[in-house]
Amino acid sequence: CLYMVSSASSAYVIRSFENTFKAGGTVEHSLGFDAKISGLEWANSQVSLPQLYTPEVEAFLYGKNAGSCTIEYTLGNAYFLTGLFNNPVTQDNTTNNTQVKRIWKSDPTLNANIRTAKSQHLEFGAALTGENVVRNAKGCIVESVNLKTSIDNPVSVTESFVWGKEDAISTSLDSTVPNNASFTAMNFVHSTVEMPNGSTLSKVQDLDLTINRNQKLLYSLGSADASAAYPQLLEMTGKVTLAFENADILDIVVARGEIASFEITITNGLTNAAQRSLTLLFSGVGLSKHGTPTVAPGDLITQEFDFTCRSIVATAIDATAIFNWT
Repeated sequence: CLYMVSSASSAYVIRSFENTFKAGGTVEHSLGFDAKISGLEWANSQVSLPQLYTPEVEAFLYGKNAGSCTIEYTLGNAYFLTGLFNNPVTQDNTTNNTQVKRIWKSDPTLNANIRTAKSQHLEFGAALTGENVVRNAKGCIVESVNLKTSIDNPVSVTESFVWGKEDAISTSLDSTVPNNASFTAMNFVHSTVEMPNGSTLSKVQDLDLTINRNQKLLYSLGSADASAAYPQLLEMTGKVTLAFENADILDIVVARGEIASFEITITNGLTNAAQRSLTLLFSGVGLSKHGTPTVAPGDLITQEFDFTCRSIVATAIDATAIFNWT
C-alpha cells in the first residue's frame, strides 16, 4: 500500500499536571498558540557488549529510559509557571466572574510546595496516513523556561522537558484536543519593564528571560523508568536591550549593588473584565553587566544589561475556569 506523508496539521500535544509522579493527569490543557515541538527523543541507553576473540558485537544491554523535547509557543496562558513553581498559591475569581487570578510564588515561606517538583503528562498525537501514533510521556518535568519578545514579535515561551517513562504506543487519538479558546495571544505592544521607583523603562527593544528550575529525574535499582524527580537551585536571569538615553542603568552596575525589584508586565491592553495579563515581579535583583553593543554612524545607540533575580511573585489573569491542579 502506498501512503502519503503527513504534515504537522495532523499532530497535537496536550499538557496535564500529575498529582502523583508518573500517574498521568486528567485535566487537559493546550500549551498555547503556534506550538512547535523540537528535539522529541526517546532513548533506552543501549550499550554494545563486545567479546574477546571476535571483532563483532556479541550483545546489547539496555539501561535507563529517557525522553526529552523542547516546545515553543506564543504566550497565551500562564500554566508554564506551575511546572516551575508547583501549584499557584491562590486561585480565585472574586474580582470578576469572567476572570480568574492565579498567583505563584518562589519564596518557600509563602509556597511550601516549591521544594517539590510538579510533574506533567504530555500526550503527543499524530494522525499519520499509515497509522495513528499516540505517545504518552509520564513524569515529565521542566528543566527551564525561556520567555522573550522584541519589537513587532509575539511573546514566545520555550519549555525544555525531560521524562523517564512512556506508555506503550497507542493508535487512539484524543477525541477532544483542547484549543486556545480561553486564551489571548500576547505580543510586545503592551509589554512593559518597570524599575523599583515605579518608573517604566522607555524604548525597550527586546527582553529575554530564562527561569532555570534545575529539576532532575531520579532513577533507582529495579526499573529502567525514572522513579521520582527533585528540584535544585532556582536561577532567574535575563537581558534587556533599550535605547541609550541616560546613565541610570550604568550607574547601578558601576555601584555594584542590587535593586529592590524589577517588574515585567504583559497584557492584552484591555481593562476590567476584558483584561488578560501576566505580571512577573522579581525582588532582590542584581544587575551584573552593562553593554553598548554598537556605535556606528547613523545607527541608534542602544544599551543592554544583564540581571539575576533571587525571588519572584507571578500573577496571571485570564478567562479560564478555576480547577483542581492535581
